Amino acid sequence: MLSPAAADQAAERLREVHLTTIYDDHLRPVHNDVSALAGIPPLVRDQLQVGFRAAALALPDQPVGPGDSWTNETELPISAIGGAPLTVHTTVTVREISVSRGDTTVRLGVETALPDKPMQFAVGGQQFTVALQGAITGEQTLSLTRGAVVSAALGGTMHVAVSGGFFGAPGMKVRVQQQGTLKLVS
Repeated sequence: MLSPAAADQAAERLREVHLTTIYDDHLRPVHNDVSALAGIPPLVRDQLQVGFRAAALALPDQPVGPGDSWTNETELPISAIGGAPLTVHTTVTVREISVSRGDTTVRLGVETALPDKPMQFAVGGQQFTVALQGAITGEQTLSLTRGAVVSAALGGTMHVAVSGGFFGAPGMKVRVQQQGTLKLVS
């Protein structure tokens, strides 16, 4: 949704940006400092925050093993569509537990479902309806010894249908494909 030049400028501003997140003992974020993103266009900033929050999978309160699943509920800030929060549900499944070189790692399957009900927004005095379809899926590897995600790969296709406001009844349909990877480097 950004021009290629604007996307390049936003990417350049992200070089050397450091973000700080503090997690509790179940890996739930208790503090997230994204002030370094203040100069980034709102659309890019929101996408990054969505990615960071989606990557923070809270662990369950009870012990789990291979094949066990649990669900996380995450509220995501989406100011680009009116500032209303968006709640998504992520199912996490333990795929494998490994012990190697003094480190215990857990490979997790991840599937985030998008809301199945159309959302209503008012932007600039105009009413819009936004319907989402699709899911973001992938894997994360968590080091229990380090208490950190050491790698992650998530992606998927999201179909967005917007109607109302200046789009009118015909609306606009967009397909967004996302792929993201994360690797702990230190």
